[in-house]
Amino acid sequence: GGGFAYVDDKGVIIRIPHILSKDTYVKTGMSLKEKKNLVTHCRIATCGERSILNAHPFINEKRTVAMAHNGQFQAGGEERKSDTNVFFEMTNGMLEREDLLDTETVTALGALIGHYNKLILLFKSGNYKIINEKEGFWSKDKTKWYSNRYWTKGTIP
Repeated sequence: GGGFAYVDDKGVIIRIPHILSKDTYVKTGMSLKEKKNLVTHCRIATCGERSILNAHPFINEKRTVAMAHNGQFQAGGEERKSDTNVFFEMTNGMLEREDLLDTETVTALGALIGHYNKLILLFKSGNYKIINEKEGFWSKDKTKWYSNRYWTKGTIP
């Protein structure tokens, strides 16, 4: 399962979770491609069941922060919930504080979770923060950030 998150014109984060076919996922993504700071995620389920419950990006109840993750947290998940779902539930109150996530804090959080874990946080302001950004890569035109190259066939848009 994967999904999408973006900030609407009223400053509310919209989340569209998916566990449907690749074709449906791609069609949905194409319909959203003009959204500013669109966060997309395709999940390979390593922990927790494949369900809407575990579809990234996660969003808090106040709709002030969304988070997508690539990696695996040491603590793991629960029987039904993924490791990322559990991490987000434990930290979203802290992660929603965009004003507290300065460069030093982002670097420290990256060291704390390990370089193999990458997070992108989208805030209701429309701004984003990438934790362990250097472990991923930007598209040639610097408009898209990718957390890995597993899906590529040699060509990055």
